[in-house]
Amino acid sequence: MKMGSKIHAKSMKNRGSVADAFWERFGNAPGAKTHKSWHSIWTPFATIFGPKSKKCIHLAALIGIPYSYISPLAYIKTNIEEELTFSEEKVYDGGVSLIQKDRNTDLIHISYSTPKTQSRVYLYNLKTKEKKLVKEQEIPSGHNPDDYIVERLECPSHDGKLIPITITRHKNTKIDGSSNLLLYGYGSYGSSMWPGFSSTRFSLIDRNIIWATAHIRGGMEKGMKWWKEGKLLNKKNTFEDYISVANFLIKKKYTAKRKIIGMGGSAGGLLMGAVVNQEPDLFLGIIMAVPFVDSLTTNLDHSLPLTVGEFDEFGNAKDNKEHFDYIYSYAPYNNIKKMDYPHILITTSLSDNRVLFDEPLKFTAKLREFKTCLLYTSDAADKVLGVDLGGRRIIKKKRWVGGGGGGGG
Repeated sequence: MKMGSKIHAKSMKNRGSVADAFWERFGNAPGAKTHKSWHSIWTPFATIFGPKSKKCIHLAALIGIPYSYISPLAYIKTNIEEELTFSEEKVYDGGVSLIQKDRNTDLIHISYSTPKTQSRVYLYNLKTKEKKLVKEQEIPSGHNPDDYIVERLECPSHDGKLIPITITRHKNTKIDGSSNLLLYGYGSYGSSMWPGFSSTRFSLIDRNIIWATAHIRGGMEKGMKWWKEGKLLNKKNTFEDYISVANFLIKKKYTAKRKIIGMGGSAGGLLMGAVVNQEPDLFLGIIMAVPFVDSLTTNLDHSLPLTVGEFDEFGNAKDNKEHFDYIYSYAPYNNIKKMDYPHILITTSLSDNRVLFDEPLKFTAKLREFKTCLLYTSDAADKVLGVDLGGRRIIKKKRWVGGGGGGGG
């Protein structure tokens, strides 16, 4: 959605969301009216009618892909909508305070951040339209947003669907195919990737590594349909979308083959395992944080705490043969092949009750047997897995250790 576009709302039934705090807080304000509605792309938002200014605020929780949209509406009788523009940046994440102690006021607190601009809070006057900066996130090492460029791109996937991409890069980084690029993805559970600020990314970006987020199907960046097209028997769309984004960025000279670092955690680790099995030559390396890589075995074990609750996301392989065959066809552990893999860093946790530590360890052990290129390890990784390699730094073919400071870190 572009800035300045119109929002057309559909009525919705009673649905729980964080916006309930608005509805509960403001619904009983003197002279105020509260309208619950559901965005036309199935994103929840609240409309708050101010008791004093006789204006109302749209809070649209547009997560990730469009821009968080906050606009005061003119007098209710005229229903004229005005957009609140508090930045010239095209990609940003905004919000309005969920708690307002003084209800009889024209003032509201509005916050926003972007991939290059740290979080800022403004006090906005609905009547005069004046805004005042009251708080800004401090970056101890210093930060100048003007040193960076943020872009919103779209690329066609295997079936023609347009996949949004958020790019953050240093203004001096060359777009000629010479740059390394970190491509982040998740794509599950309807979880959308917000275009907000993260100071930890800039140690990479300042070294001319481009940060790209692929807003692939399985999230809800483009509505409920975006989620449905990336789960159950549509799950492979998630992986195809990510691969399409990688190839698109290569074609547009943001990077090149074997210069991409893929990164994802948990269900994003499932994504990493699936795509590296499918297209290993695209990547310089893969970072897999507590990855959900033995997904078929987990789905078959209904005694695990999360398996049954995730039938609507991944299916029920134990009771449905179609689901079994489909999950088996992409499950990372079941699809490891004898081939050259890129460098891979795998981390896990002994206390994670969502992805048990045996999944990454099984995946690691099988990779050690199947990977056909030279591998690197460290003493720390040896100790984690209980393997005595005598401190050797280079391991023979088919000898692989991940995790810690290991094989592909």
